[in-house]
Amino acid sequence: MLRFTLALSFSLFLLIFSRVFCPAESAVNLKYMYSFKHGPMNCTNNWPNGVTCTTSPPNPPPMNTAGPGDDRHSNIISLTGDGNYVLGFQKATTGSWYLAIYPFDSSTGTAGESIWHAFVPQPNEYFVQVPGTPSLIFSQDGNLEMWSRGQLRWSLALEGLGVTHLEFNLRNQLESVAGNLVLYNKRNHVVWQSKPREEGTDDFSNNENKFSYYSEFTPEFVFTLQPVGLQCSPCIGGNPSPGDVRHRNIFSHTEDGKYAFGFEKARRGYYLAIYKFYPSNNSAGRSIWRAKSKGRGLVRADYGSTLTLRRGIIEVWTTGTRGFGYWYNFYFNTGNLMLISDTDAVVWESSYSNGYGN
Repeated sequence: MLRFTLALSFSLFLLIFSRVFCPAESAVNLKYMYSFKHGPMNCTNNWPNGVTCTTSPPNPPPMNTAGPGDDRHSNIISLTGDGNYVLGFQKATTGSWYLAIYPFDSSTGTAGESIWHAFVPQPNEYFVQVPGTPSLIFSQDGNLEMWSRGQLRWSLALEGLGVTHLEFNLRNQLESVAGNLVLYNKRNHVVWQSKPREEGTDDFSNNENKFSYYSEFTPEFVFTLQPVGLQCSPCIGGNPSPGDVRHRNIFSHTEDGKYAFGFEKARRGYYLAIYKFYPSNNSAGRSIWRAKSKGRGLVRADYGSTLTLRRGIIEVWTTGTRGFGYWYNFYFNTGNLMLISDTDAVVWESSYSNGYGN
């Protein structure tokens, strides 16, 4: 009996040890993690021999375990196996390269069609083509930069946004996650991600799932809470359903089951909130988000209160991102309000804020 007990205890110890110190291959294979506090990392293209990365200790896991790439690709972060995604350098023309994300089959040593390229954003979006021998720099302040011939060729310009760690999803059953490069801050908020934007979502109009506008080239929008409803100056077409007796919709939709962003009636005054809204019977569902002020609870607005959207800030209550944001996006299907910089950095979003500004 004692011998059986000792054997069982030892087996349990091995099981716990393997789970804690030797994570399952499937978990390891899903993503590559890097903490910027480890110091800067320089990954230089040495095609056709792959990529060499130098970093200060402790080193992250091996970068390019799937090999150097093929005749057109140099893998930076890759994985041994079929159907995985790679972050690497892709040949553009003779003597120049793109930074790209593409599927890679290590059994055949071939790459598939790229799903993302480093690009210069609006208003003149184009892929960045780097001459000579490129290097991708993971800087200690949480930025990604591409250099060649002693010149900075591309940067995410994330300095000052508090990026702490990077995650690259090499494989996942969800296509929306696989091949996505994500940068987070210390609160684990998404600051930037490479996941391709939905087609047609960069306009200023109210389409099926999103309302958006670019604040750099549009005036300030002011919404005033009144007993008779919501007044706007100028009006931007964001509220085809004005609301019900308890709600004043700022952004809403004509279809049922969509989310609205607006003022929600409280015991005294109104809250700034996001809630389901059903225009067919002019009624709202439970709110999924309410604006909060640090240390003061929910933000209350009275009649005559104004909400102002201007570059990088939402007033009556503030996101704390003045000057960082250009795009305002509100997604009717998910109820997520996002503020995005001119470099596609997500500087604030309601899904991660728990109501608070940053």
